[in-house]
Amino acid sequence: MQSIIISFGMWWAAVLIIALLVVTMRAAKFNTGWFLAAILIFAFTVTANNLGGDFISLNDYIPDTRFNWDGKLAEILIVLTMVIFLKIFVRSIKLSDHGFTMRQTEGSFVPMMVMTMLLVGAMSALTFAFSGPSQASTAQIVETLAFQSTLPGLSEEPLFRGLLLTALSMAVVSRGVNVFGAQIGWGGVLATLLFTVAHGIYWGESGLQISADAMIITSFLGFGLLWIRQRTGSLIMPIIAHNLINVSSNIVEFFVI
Repeated sequence: MQSIIISFGMWWAAVLIIALLVVTMRAAKFNTGWFLAAILIFAFTVTANNLGGDFISLNDYIPDTRFNWDGKLAEILIVLTMVIFLKIFVRSIKLSDHGFTMRQTEGSFVPMMVMTMLLVGAMSALTFAFSGPSQASTAQIVETLAFQSTLPGLSEEPLFRGLLLTALSMAVVSRGVNVFGAQIGWGGVLATLLFTVAHGIYWGESGLQISADAMIITSFLGFGLLWIRQRTGSLIMPIIAHNLINVSSNIVEFFVI
């Protein structure tokens, strides 16, 4: 638990430093309340991920599991709970503000497909170039594909491109920039930064661990998924794209290399 707390502090220190730098440059206005709300949202989600097994026992039915099914399911439940909480107590924020809508922005389908294919192709190419042949058993392959085609997108997109995007956009208020039809503000940049450091920086038993490769890849993928979210106005396609990215790289690893 100590390593998680230290890691959590490092992630948010990075986000806070960039946020304050942006505010100092007068590129945005800072709202302390919403920034603290963003920290709490992420804290609840990280806690759910690590303690999910205490309340959900799905992993007990999966022999030799490779993935944290319980934690990811707990993440989804806590995010949905927080969405409902905000809907009830902050009436100025609609579900669609978090991307919880089936409606897609008109004219966004083709650009979204192009971006999705770019992300899937890039991740598949990187896997082919830098990964070795998989030694996974048939059962492990089945579990991996089942997990990667469902829970990562369903848990991480409503968090990073949903709740946190909303909270950080309210915390660091800026007009944003139109990037090929998607309005990208500092809130989205900070959400992507958090997505990046949470995948590439960790405090373990041997101290600080930094994976530069993971940070480069997740920053690229995170921005691409943010762009899809902002271009379509919905979480539907980021969720699908996220899972496609994961599954495509696994397919390359299992069946192509």
